[in-house]
Amino acid sequence: MSDTLESDKTEKSFDKLQFMRIFDPRHIPKYLVEQIKNRPWDVDDWYKMQKAACVVEGKEGPALNPLNLLYAISDDAYHVVGFLWAVVSPLEKALVIQNYSMDKDYWVKGGAVDFLAKYAKEIVKGCSLRTIFWMTNYPRHGEKHGFKRSKTVIMEWSVDDGKATDGEHKADGSSGAADTGAKELPEPDIDASGTGGDPVPNELVSAS
Repeated sequence: MSDTLESDKTEKSFDKLQFMRIFDPRHIPKYLVEQIKNRPWDVDDWYKMQKAACVVEGKEGPALNPLNLLYAISDDAYHVVGFLWAVVSPLEKALVIQNYSMDKDYWVKGGAVDFLAKYAKEIVKGCSLRTIFWMTNYPRHGEKHGFKRSKTVIMEWSVDDGKATDGEHKADGSSGAADTGAKELPEPDIDASGTGGDPVPNELVSAS
């Protein structure tokens, strides 16, 4: 769904779709990454980062990175119609959903959100995790599927902001997070956590 509102279309079946974990992002059509809203990173850089993060060097050679989960979503004809990028936070025992994008044909009546929510919960149970964190521009969609807004508010500061406003703002203790105008987390150092996203005040939705 790529953090965009769903449109009123003929209902599309999700029954024949499947998540396939991949080790190379080239299997993901570029348009699915390009349609992600409010992304401050370059699409080509996203592919380069994923190529570096998906595989780690183990004692017996290259292996899938257990903390970086990249899935292609295909139909029964093996056409890729979406993708999911999530990471595992071992300390929090959490699954962190970073990017989720579906072909526009599947933006129907909350179906894409339900499809993701069910699979994410399967991952949590299978990996003995406790919580799902989902950075999204539209938390109301998640709330319909068992997610709740986190008590934690994501704060942001950037170099460009600091040039004009450093030290000039006063905090009032309130959260201005809303469904519109929110963005995702900034992309971090892969070696530190393997997590990433888009920047600026974003709503944090969790399920446990």
